[in-house]
Amino acid sequence: AWGVMIVIGFVTYLFFRTKKWR
Repeated sequence: AWGVMIVIGFVTYLFFRTKKWR
């Protein structure tokens, strides 16, 4: 269960990073 939370957090981090980069 905690694995899913980490994956979601990582994806959100990358998503935000990509949005800021753009």
